[in-house]
Amino acid sequence: MLHKDVTLTTYVPDNFPEYSIGKKRRTILLIPGGAYSFVSDREGEVVALRFAGNDFNVFRLTYNVGPYPEVGYPFFEGFAAIAYIHKHAEEYHVDPAHLGVLGFSAGGHFAASLGAFRKDPFYSRFLKVDASLLEINGILLGYPVISMGPITHAETRQNVTLGKPELIEKYSIEKQVTPDFPKTFIWTTYNDDCVDSMNSLVMAVALKKNNVQCELHYYPDGFHGGSVGDSTCYGAMKEGYFEHYGYLADWVNQAIRFINKVM
Repeated sequence: MLHKDVTLTTYVPDNFPEYSIGKKRRTILLIPGGAYSFVSDREGEVVALRFAGNDFNVFRLTYNVGPYPEVGYPFFEGFAAIAYIHKHAEEYHVDPAHLGVLGFSAGGHFAASLGAFRKDPFYSRFLKVDASLLEINGILLGYPVISMGPITHAETRQNVTLGKPELIEKYSIEKQVTPDFPKTFIWTTYNDDCVDSMNSLVMAVALKKNNVQCELHYYPDGFHGGSVGDSTCYGAMKEGYFEHYGYLADWVNQAIRFINKVM
């Protein structure tokens, strides 16, 4: 049974007779990071508003954190959110052919896992929904955890696998990529001192090997948890950094282009 504390917050532009009658919008399920130990506010509403302001629907998922005693969590919660969006597509002006997932850090692992396991009948049976309601068409990853191997983030791995070898293998998402994996956008920074940027590179290689379209932005500098890439969610503490490395915020524009042209 899904936990009562799971929430889905909507940021959904409306349609108006003057300029948008009957419009269907590309839509994002937003999954903040937090090592599966907490759900980051820094990667929540500030990100949602940035994309909603560009005329996308955004659904922000607050999920239960680990360590997870049962296989399948918190991914059941992500798939339940996807199924909800599909079921309510008319109500929220969703174009179901253009539904993607955006995740940061451990939330990137979560998002990539939804891409990898969306066709596994284990999830559709648990949720008692048709498998088509779990489909997504694109994945966007910000400084993601991908592997559960040597380059992983230790706290993330422990929370999602409990150190079990079979789950370390299963949840190393670079090993789960297949030719029907959703088109993927990735951004990270060379000197991320929390999540090794090699995670992004091994994911991009796995996508290339399987002929899956991928866009990768590997910025030369930037700390972990950059969110929208400017001082919006950091204040004075990080202000000088973002003024010096203003290029980092450009990932948002590149992601918008990806969603509109590729996803």
